[in-house]
Amino acid sequence: MPATIPVTVRVSAETNAKLERIAKATERSKSKLLAGAIDAYIESERQFLEGMERGLADMKAGRVIDNDEMMLWLDSWGGDKELPPPAGLRK
Repeated sequence: MPATIPVTVRVSAETNAKLERIAKATERSKSKLLAGAIDAYIESERQFLEGMERGLADMKAGRVIDNDEMMLWLDSWGGDKELPPPAGLRK
């Protein structure tokens, strides 16, 4: 098991009460619940930031599609006159 270090977090009394109810219902410690929540949040933020970095790299490389073109295409879906995808999406 990896080494752990203590971290102090201040939460409202209401949040603490909710956390205590969940801890009791799941038979897990508040510390375990908070550690899992923090891990999930950090992973979510890591994925978001990596996506942003990829998007910025695409933008800098000119791999972009005009928003108006994209919206026109998406709005045409399911209609009688569905438009072809914007040029940047065509193969």
